[in-house]
Amino acid sequence: MEPPTTAAADSPNARDNHLIELVRQGHLSAFDELYRRHKNAAVYVARREADNLSDVDDVVAEAFLAVLVALEAGKGPNAYFRSYVLTTTRRMAHQRNAGARRRAAFDRDRALAQTSQEADAFVALFESTTLLRAFRSLPTRWQRVLWCVDIEGMRHTEAGEYVGVNPNGVASLLIRARVGLRQAYLQAHVRQPAGKGCSEISQLLARLARDSATAAGRRRAESHLAGCLHCAEALSELLEIERTLRPSSVERSASPFQKSR
Repeated sequence: MEPPTTAAADSPNARDNHLIELVRQGHLSAFDELYRRHKNAAVYVARREADNLSDVDDVVAEAFLAVLVALEAGKGPNAYFRSYVLTTTRRMAHQRNAGARRRAAFDRDRALAQTSQEADAFVALFESTTLLRAFRSLPTRWQRVLWCVDIEGMRHTEAGEYVGVNPNGVASLLIRARVGLRQAYLQAHVRQPAGKGCSEISQLLARLARDSATAAGRRRAESHLAGCLHCAEALSELLEIERTLRPSSVERSASPFQKSR
């Protein structure tokens, strides 16, 4: 592996990574710098996500505190600090929104139920359409093995007869197909690029979310993400989707078709 260039080593994201390590070693002043570097981006997300603007400062404070606690416990991010803290900020805002709704005293159950049903129907339609589009973008053999095993529930022996490979070949093909589908599914959620500089990076976001980008691609992305809130938010959304696709009890190669099983 080639050593990182001086520019890569001096990039904002490389600086963040160094600060993360210092925090884990007990240097709280390093976290102060991380806070200063990324507070404005977190405030922007909190203002957009919070139902009550008076909650913004609390949401940002809670998000950074949660990240600090995670780092001190040896958890949390090793890279992409901005995307991680934006995801945490969004989650904290949603938790506050939910708490405020639970505390509401007036009766709007019927209206909320109708709204919830409509929202659920829209999300279900979007997810099914997105998954289908991702599925259709795969090579034909991958589509066939996924259909046989993950949808029809065939054993590898049966699927092999349909796909034209032996059972061991089915297992290998199935792993590649599942990984490919997860990657395509994530990429289908990527927002439209905000500008010319975002176009190349947007094609890398799904790989970054799955931690499968090349070293060269990762270096290009780190430099761009440090200065582009649009792409940093897009990555944070994909990381959240990837987290829901990858519960602790399911292997990384599981298919999106299986996420609710």
